[in-house]
Amino acid sequence: MKPLMKRWLTSVIRTGRDYGAWPVLAESDGELVLLSFSDGANRVSRWDPQGGREVWQVDLWAGGGECAVAQTAGGGAVLAVASEDGVERLDVLNGTSLPSPHMENVSTVWDVAAGVLPDGRSFFAGAGHVQLVHRWDAVTGNPLSAPLVGHKGCVMAVAVVPASETGRTMIASGDEAGVILLWDAATGVRVGEAITGPGDAVRQIVPLRLSTGSDLLVCVDRDRLLWRWDTATGELLGAPMRLGSESEYPTLTAAVVDGVSRLFVSGTGDDKVWEWDPVTGMPVDAALPGISFDALVRSDGAVVFAAGTREGDIALYS
Repeated sequence: MKPLMKRWLTSVIRTGRDYGAWPVLAESDGELVLLSFSDGANRVSRWDPQGGREVWQVDLWAGGGECAVAQTAGGGAVLAVASEDGVERLDVLNGTSLPSPHMENVSTVWDVAAGVLPDGRSFFAGAGHVQLVHRWDAVTGNPLSAPLVGHKGCVMAVAVVPASETGRTMIASGDEAGVILLWDAATGVRVGEAITGPGDAVRQIVPLRLSTGSDLLVCVDRDRLLWRWDTATGELLGAPMRLGSESEYPTLTAAVVDGVSRLFVSGTGDDKVWEWDPVTGMPVDAALPGISFDALVRSDGAVVFAAGTREGDIALYS
């Protein structure tokens, strides 16, 4: 696979933060939205991608960690932030807190993911500390059902696998014992057998659809190993690959760019965002400088990249 073509730097946002910046890209009512988190403050901010000004900032009431953005049927977007006291929900355009009593006060939620059900409803999935997988309607904040039960340890990571040819959207959840379970997102029914392999806690799960139509689950565990499985069969693809140093926490970003499914790895200790071949499991290019990364394919097909630096700046590329 050819490495990603060179992208043009369009702007640099000087956040003024004393800590590294983690960018999050979204689209709401056709408008590009740039959000950022920091590893040193419980705060989320929205930035003007062109002028660089801070549009709003919100200090999160229960800390704040992993986040996800759900697109709503009307073209808007909702942000969910996982925390030690459940999930906080915000309007991405103005930062307004959206009342969500069923998402709050559900014990610690370590991770959150967003997706769309076959009937068109947007939803959030949450990784619960008390061995539960949560599902909430993204627009109302109401639960889709009782939490899903099946893990024997804390659920540390969650991802949404978009609907395939079968029309079934799935949730992948990984726990502290290195076990990944698959669920039908609409019904909550378990799908297939448990996927095992990581000897330590699953830190992140990313789904990736190849041009062949097959789906991969890509995972990073607490030992900083990169794992890949065929989603349909649960078959492990190749040997796990070590990422980063003991002081770094690698993160994964997946996107279909120029018609090719691409996997980006950041936070490996060298201040670079690497592109990896998802099939061979090998790096193919050091794409951009940065310690964190996000990619967005917009509704018109344009692709935007955002890379956060250790100094707190965010660089945008197109």
